[in-house]
Order: sequence, then C-alpha cells, then structure tokens
Amino acid sequence: KAGAGTPVAVIAKQGAPLFPIAGNVMFGRVMMWLTATPGGDYHWNNIQAAGTMPGATTWGKYGWGGQFGKILAGYTVRTAQTATTATMDCSNPSMSAFPSQKWVCVEWQFDGAMNEMHLWFDGALLTDVDVVGMGTRCVSNADLGKPWSAPAFSFLSLGWQQYQGSNGPLELWMDDVAVGTQRIGCPPP
Repeated sequence: KAGAGTPVAVIAKQGAPLFPIAGNVMFGRVMMWLTATPGGDYHWNNIQAAGTMPGATTWGKYGWGGQFGKILAGYTVRTAQTATTATMDCSNPSMSAFPSQKWVCVEWQFDGAMNEMHLWFDGALLTDVDVVGMGTRCVSNADLGKPWSAPAFSFLSLGWQQYQGSNGPLELWMDDVAVGTQRIGCPPP
C-alpha cells in the first residue's frame, strides 16, 4: 500500500539457485490483487527479468506492467544495471486494463532464446500484448523495428516499480509465487 508519488515496493531475486535459468527461458505465476488500475500517463512494472546482454556489458530488461491504465510489455537496454537513462526504451501496449478488485492468476513467459514475452490472466493468453521479436512503440522512433534481444536473465523482481509521479494511493497484493522452466498453471479456484 502506498500513497501518491513514485512508489517502489519489489521483491528481487538474483543469482543461484534460480539463475542462470536453463535455456534462458523463464515461466512464472503469481496471484495478484490490485485495488484499482491506475489511470494517468505514468508507467509501472510488476514483473521484471533482466541481465547483461550477450557479448556486451549493457543491461537489458523485459517487463510486464502498465501505462495509461492498460497492460504494457516493456523492453529497455541501459549502459549498466543501475543506470537511469535507457539507450533503448520500447513497449507493446494492450487494450486491456489490469483486473481490479479481485484475485487474478498472472502467468508469464520470458523466452530469451526466441526473444519473446507472453502473459496470461486466469489461464487466458493476452494475445494483443504478446511480444514476438519486437514491440510496437519506442521512445525513440529510430528504435522502432529493432529486435527486443533478450539479456542472459540473472535478475527477477516482482511488485510495484513506478517511473513517474502519481496523485493517488495504490494497493497491490501478491501471493503464491512460482518460477520455473515450464508453464506452471494456475491453482484451482
């Protein structure tokens, strides 16, 4: 639970025994409750996997979150893990808002071998936000059409990471987290 501003509350895992993950392909599942989908134009992430880019020292990140009150897939590349400015910042927006006022089973796949991202809510694939190779929008038009090359995943964070200030309160709950190399599925209702 957080007030206005730029709230950050994440649980992060780096290194063994989760990483390196076999084949650089990660599936995950978490039960989430969001009191209300935030409106406004600010961007947030709930699920992020990151690591160094193959053959480089730059830091890449795949993320699931939202903007403009809708679900958003995001991709960034930075010069280092702690760098604040992205050298590539792209996204793929959905027409769907994150469900609120109920528990939702959220499943994800970050496929570093194929440069793909997939997201399911209560077992249903959100096809309009699927990422296969690249997204549809970038901060710099020069990055449109460039592949979303996956990093070697070595870092996972779950929670709320917000990038611009907001004026309202936020309440997000997460439970029953599982991560693996195959799709996990939702628990029985």
